[in-house]
Amino acid sequence: MNEQEGKDGLAGEASEVSQTSEVWAEEHPRPDYISYLLRLWRVGHGREVHWRASLQRPGTAEPLWFADLEDMFEFLRAETGKVESG
Repeated sequence: MNEQEGKDGLAGEASEVSQTSEVWAEEHPRPDYISYLLRLWRVGHGREVHWRASLQRPGTAEPLWFADLEDMFEFLRAETGKVESG
């Protein structure tokens, strides 16, 4: 998926994005140090503005796409072992 496809494909793909990031988190153990390139952008107009995000580990070509900031925070909490009880 290229960057434009990722941005455009997020509108109705929140569950797919969450599933992708959950699988990625399960396949990668929690190290003591984690770094990402973070990209944020707004979509929508007027009162219907939402933030989208992507995270990319240095040296990898595949970013992780998030439909909103809370999905990204949930992923980061899982990555760091800080899962909130709900």
